[in-house]
Amino acid sequence: MKRPKVSICVPIYNVENYIERCLRSLFEQTLDDIEYIFVDDCTPDNSIGRLKEVLTGYPNRISQTKIIHHNENQTLSGALKTAFTNATGEYLISCDPDDWVELDMYEKLYLKAKETDADVVCCDHYIEKYSNRKLGISHYEGGYEERMGAWIRGKYAAYSWATLVHFHVYQHMQYLQCEYVEDAVRACQVLYYGNKYSYIAEPLYHYRCEGQGATSFSKVEKTIKLHMIAYPWIFDFIHQKFDNKYDEDILISKLQIKWEWCTNGLHSAFYECWPEVNNSSSLKYLPVSISRKILLWIAFRRYKSVFNIIAKAYRFFQKNRYFLWIK
Repeated sequence: MKRPKVSICVPIYNVENYIERCLRSLFEQTLDDIEYIFVDDCTPDNSIGRLKEVLTGYPNRISQTKIIHHNENQTLSGALKTAFTNATGEYLISCDPDDWVELDMYEKLYLKAKETDADVVCCDHYIEKYSNRKLGISHYEGGYEERMGAWIRGKYAAYSWATLVHFHVYQHMQYLQCEYVEDAVRACQVLYYGNKYSYIAEPLYHYRCEGQGATSFSKVEKTIKLHMIAYPWIFDFIHQKFDNKYDEDILISKLQIKWEWCTNGLHSAFYECWPEVNNSSSLKYLPVSISRKILLWIAFRRYKSVFNIIAKAYRFFQKNRYFLWIK
């Protein structure tokens, strides 16, 4: 059976107010040979109704579209697993249903993949926040081993919605139930199994991040729990494939994750997870300012009252964008 050139995998849950713009940008693609896979993850709103309504305006896309319904909510990671495992395209990519894409995005990515015989092709993106737009770079200059190290340290982001991947890479894929952290689980496998990499220095994807700045205690706790599922698996995977080659990069990553946790308050997981890095000697590897290292040192020493005062000031300055002293 002839494979479609590209499969676009779209998880759907509670996006009725945003999905139309996404759908029109997908159905109006200049690339004709596309497979669309939408996964209804028991959405409580009329997102699927909007999908069907918009689809009727693109009769040439109806036969290319699959809508898969879950019997129970499986969260983002489960919906994407369903989509990717049902995709039959030569190349696979995801798209968030509240984002949108340039109309020639998938044609450009596909042609670049064929031209360079690449397993993985990335493009840049725009971060859209209300009326503000910021360019996001999805590329790291360097070879295979350097790119993996940069990804571990957080210097390079292989977002699945900006990364076209050959289907053979997904034949090796393992999935975890870790909601919005699942992108990192798949990214490390894409970087490992993708033999050849290519890049388009052009923003083709629009990532909408409105309303994602809140950091309630419950949300922070949830993020920490998801990190504790995903990142131990990621670090074990890297150790299995590369032995101790990236140990320093992993140490830096652990410290960076702990920094992210502690800026929203000291949780028990801060001390329980990766206790081997909770010491001042490990901070010499962290490529950040001395002010951040001091704050982490205070946290490691369990000076909680002092830490809470400084962290509260940090969050205030961060919120008001006057925090250059802490960068």
